[in-house]
Amino acid sequence: MRRLGIDFGVSGTVIAETIGSGNEEKVLPVLSEPNLVHMMEDGSRIRGQEVVEKGLTQSVSTARHMRHYILINSPVAVRSGSYAMTYKDLGRDLLVSLIRKVAERGEDVHEVVFSLPHSAPGHYREWLASVVAEARIPEYSFTDELTAAARGYDVAQETDQGLMVIDFGSENIEVTVARLQQPSQGGTRSDLVVAHASSDTGTQSVARWIADDVLARCPNGWRPQTRTYPDGLLDACNRALEDLLVRDTIVLQVKDKNNGKISGSPLSRADLDAILRKQDLFGILDSTITRACDLAQVKGYDLPRIRNILMTGSGSTIPSVQAAVESRFGTGKVRNDSPCSVIAAGASRHHPGASDKRSLRRDYALRYWNADTSGHEYRYIARRGTRYPTLQDTARILISAAYDGQVYLGIALYTFGDVPDDAKSQAIELVTDSGGKTRCIELSIEHQATRATCINERTPTILAATPPGKKGEVRFELAFRIDSQGFLLLNARDVMTGGMILTNHSCAKLT
Repeated sequence: MRRLGIDFGVSGTVIAETIGSGNEEKVLPVLSEPNLVHMMEDGSRIRGQEVVEKGLTQSVSTARHMRHYILINSPVAVRSGSYAMTYKDLGRDLLVSLIRKVAERGEDVHEVVFSLPHSAPGHYREWLASVVAEARIPEYSFTDELTAAARGYDVAQETDQGLMVIDFGSENIEVTVARLQQPSQGGTRSDLVVAHASSDTGTQSVARWIADDVLARCPNGWRPQTRTYPDGLLDACNRALEDLLVRDTIVLQVKDKNNGKISGSPLSRADLDAILRKQDLFGILDSTITRACDLAQVKGYDLPRIRNILMTGSGSTIPSVQAAVESRFGTGKVRNDSPCSVIAAGASRHHPGASDKRSLRRDYALRYWNADTSGHEYRYIARRGTRYPTLQDTARILISAAYDGQVYLGIALYTFGDVPDDAKSQAIELVTDSGGKTRCIELSIEHQATRATCINERTPTILAATPPGKKGEVRFELAFRIDSQGFLLLNARDVMTGGMILTNHSCAKLT
């Protein structure tokens, strides 16, 4: 069995996979791609590293910082020609393509586990659920980034201990002090954040510092007043941080803006360290750590409880950065052997507990008019005991127009609910007896339990038929599933045109 751990980060996505189980469990980092999607004028898309290779990272038609926009539920769209897509759609497109790329390399993937940033909103989980649905993976679950990092560094089983996570990412440096909690009833563990501090310095800042240093030696290639860089230079400086991990010296290619001539500029590890000292990176790092520690102490946290310092993010691969952290805390506490892949690896080792899935307490159905019997009937779409979130559709239904020229078709959702144990009164119903008189009766508990109640009367789901439907003509295909928060989601396709009318539309909250 294959389980994927996915770290959808600020600037890149890392995927690791766990194969086997128990003592035979093996974790492998399998993919790392920048979070970039470029839209072409014909609507096609270029993704990941290919965007960098084609020099399109700074294009107005390239989506960057996707996680940020998705977390804030931004409606902003990226445009190219007559096409436009939201960051949610482009991010989904990227992740689905990466999951499929990994899935094609071996046996079927049975589960994916996403790492979540601290305090991720509910809509972000739902968006990730839509990614899984489109990728057609049977199971999915979530774990927080702190827990994933601890598990990836093999310290997740140490309870009643503190840890510090130093995340040196593309946009900033974040330092978090946390304490590990005992497993919850569902069998999962989460970290409790005690203190958090950050700076606005990240690896993108380092890339600009390198570019400035290189161009200072090539003055004809840059005009300081415009603050623009030669094409591809910032991407090359970002790659330089990776290349200097395995080589002592590299050569950056710089294009002169005046004559187009390309010249080489050498950069060594010693040069990089000098640049970092000049920009006071180590002072920034140290002060960020100090602020997190001071805040933890203000909250009454005992700093000696911190037994593990976990380094994550691409900036944590820089040797002099690792040395600075080790100098402050000692080599015995610092874990920095796999900062870029550790969160994805830890996520792939997450074993969902019972709390990751819940069950419906009620039956749910669509009500429709049966002309043959001249009465309303029900078509079940989710039964009591159904475990959610679901990936496979709970029901697929074809619906027809009721009369010629029908434009709008409504979906009437009903529930056959159970009665709460603490119900203090019975329901009342108005009935007419054989003599024509009306009276009120109290419904029995058994009657209430099977009574149909409309659940979307105030927020109806309406499908628009264009062109209008004909009586008896099959017009829409409906597919239902339930997300991790218990919302009933609908995908509706117009059978006549083949187009999607609704995609992952939230119809109602189920219980």
